[in-house]
Amino acid sequence: MTLQIQQNTRALKATTTQNVMNGETAMMSVLVEHADVWDKIQSGAPLTPGAETRKAIVLFNLYMIETKSRYHQYNIGYLNAEPWNGRLRTLPGIVCLSTFKAWRQSLGGQSHTAEFLQLLDGLVASSKEP
Repeated sequence: MTLQIQQNTRALKATTTQNVMNGETAMMSVLVEHADVWDKIQSGAPLTPGAETRKAIVLFNLYMIETKSRYHQYNIGYLNAEPWNGRLRTLPGIVCLSTFKAWRQSLGGQSHTAEFLQLLDGLVASSKEP
């Protein structure tokens, strides 16, 4: 029985890792499709008010949904540390972007779990410390 549980756990982790990678691939495809806006987000270049700003917030939300998925799967033990830690290393730079602030105030930026939002808010606070 113990062997079967171990095998099932390994299979579940492998499936979760594959699903995370599939989500990453899908997200990257969308970001490439909208590379002009994503480049502005990453560089901090000003966004045109209106449609471009809304598109940036939606793209940012897509990134954060995928990030939250990794965070959740890691916290419940279904995802190994490497995929989560890889994303976690990017977050201090992400939370300093002006689009992060706009996203955080949007409906998308408020629709995540309190625990995930606390993680992000903690990173923001850490980035402001001298």
